[in-house]
Amino acid sequence: MMCSSSAWRAVLGEYNLGADDRTEQYRGISSIHIHPKWNANSISSGYDIALLRLSSEASLNNYVQLGPLPPVEQILPHNHYCYIIGWGRTSSESHLATR
Repeated sequence: MMCSSSAWRAVLGEYNLGADDRTEQYRGISSIHIHPKWNANSISSGYDIALLRLSSEASLNNYVQLGPLPPVEQILPHNHYCYIIGWGRTSSESHLATR
């Protein structure tokens, strides 16, 4: 599923939402692809992921890096390191994270 991207922008290299860290890169979004099984009326069902295509390239540095993904259908072994990024809620009843 695609949605309109004109009202969105990505902020790369952000750490603290309440301060100018001077590490941020601002990019427009040229397209948004939402997981086809996403259901906003049932967020506990999962599939809360989307792919964003930036309108210009990011500059890789100490604050902005690529996030490698495993090959299709590969199941990662137990205790494999994974990283979660973003500022969403840390539980269904919590406030939004700021860093």
